[in-house]
Amino acid sequence: MKTEVETDENGNQIYMDDNGNFVTRIQNSEGVVTFIDKDGNEIDGKDLTPVLKNVPVIVQGIWYTLKDAF
Repeated sequence: MKTEVETDENGNQIYMDDNGNFVTRIQNSEGVVTFIDKDGNEIDGKDLTPVLKNVPVIVQGIWYTLKDAF
């Protein structure tokens, strides 16, 4: 398994602040990154923790399938 930052329905990465509130990372076409809280306010991106998800690696899945078969 590998981990990636969780994304919302628009493909924007999701982070969590110190209070456990979700924050969305938005990058515009010019490469400028902003962090938006649930109320739509722009906040400072310091001290945010990315929300991670596990993503299965296909090769790893094939290996375990073959291992279990023999």
